[in-house]
Amino acid sequence: MKCPKCGSEHISQERRIDGDAICMDCHHRGKPEEFRQKTNFEKMTASPEALAEEMVFEAIKGIWRYRIGEKISMQAFRSRWEAERDAVEYLKQEVENEQHS
Repeated sequence: MKCPKCGSEHISQERRIDGDAICMDCHHRGKPEEFRQKTNFEKMTASPEALAEEMVFEAIKGIWRYRIGEKISMQAFRSRWEAERDAVEYLKQEVENEQHS
C-alpha cells in the first residue's frame, strides 16, 4: 500500500470491517482502495484510449505505428494522434467468432 497524498509506504490499517487506512507519515486517512497501488496492467487497461496510448510508438522520425503483438505493428501514420485514434478503433472492434478444432 502507498499513500496517495505523500507516496509513503508506511501505512496502517484499522482492524475492523470497513476500517480506514492511515498514512503514518502525513496522517492522510481514507479507504484502503485509495491506498492500493495500481499495476501497470490496470493503468494501461483503464480505457481503450489509455491502452492505445501505450501501444503507439514512433517507428522512424515522423512515422507512428501501434503494436498489437510482439512482432505485429499496424500501418504507418503521420502523427501520434492518428495512430492512437486508429488503435482505439481497433480495440473497440468486436472479435470475430473463431472456430477451434
